[in-house]
Amino acid sequence: RTKKGREALYQAAYLSYQFQDYDGAVRKFQEFAKANPRSGLSKDAQWHLAWLQYLRNDFKGALERFEAVAKQLKSRRKSGDSLQEKLLYWIAMSRVRLNRLEEARSALETVVARNPYSYYGLAAQARLEGIVSKLAETKNRLPAQATVAVEGSASSPDKAAAEEKESEEDLVEDESAEAALQKEGPDEEERIQASEFRDPALRARIDVAQRLTELGLHELARWELWEVEKKTRNSQYLRMLISAYEGISSYHRSASLAELSFGREREQHGFDGAAGLLGFQLIRRPIGRSCSSTRSSLAFPRSGSGRSCGPRVCIRAT
Repeated sequence: RTKKGREALYQAAYLSYQFQDYDGAVRKFQEFAKANPRSGLSKDAQWHLAWLQYLRNDFKGALERFEAVAKQLKSRRKSGDSLQEKLLYWIAMSRVRLNRLEEARSALETVVARNPYSYYGLAAQARLEGIVSKLAETKNRLPAQATVAVEGSASSPDKAAAEEKESEEDLVEDESAEAALQKEGPDEEERIQASEFRDPALRARIDVAQRLTELGLHELARWELWEVEKKTRNSQYLRMLISAYEGISSYHRSASLAELSFGREREQHGFDGAAGLLGFQLIRRPIGRSCSSTRSSLAFPRSGSGRSCGPRVCIRAT
């Protein structure tokens, strides 16, 4: 049981996970954890076993595993460990899926308190905004029938699932795990096919990018969005990317995504019918009226006389 042998087994399990062979990944991660209980990578293997349950929508089982791994880490790793932060975030997200919003808020607030500007700190801030507003709505709606309403909402995890349909990505690995895995880089895109599968990790990256945009850190946000773009073909995420790219003035990326991913829809629905897929907002205005807020303006004459005799269309990036 040499170090290279352990790393090879772990890497085999990780590659099965990346290529969405989840049955194979579970089997190999379990084998690794059983054979190498003292290895630092064993805790990362346990993390992936919990994560795979989450991907399969077994949120109760995933929550139990996440919490068990977190307890083990308390005595073995330093308090600032990135894996601990990651575990706490996904413990919170599992609680969101189970509609345990108060507990989820508490966990997310802990993540933010520890490190508000870390990757998961930013993701937690983005999630907290939605949870706080939901809790406020619930309190306003439930005076006399609070008990009945809460019990009814707990049976609808599909509603919670709809807000975070997500896809596949490399999560931030612990330093010990990264030594065994291939470093991220341009070659990774060639090895890992972009997927239509929804994975919570990519949604977390979009949340982080949106938070970075709010902080004015557009270049960092652009890198997060690029990581999502190269790993997903999910139409919902692509629409979110188009909007997010526009938010940081990367109009070339939003236009490129709209053309490559939704070109056929635009052809079917026409110029006005597919405005949301253009990456631009269409505004009609009368002749002679200026549109100072537009970035560019195109006038389309109604006749072939060369004179503009009808309403104009201003194209403004949104």
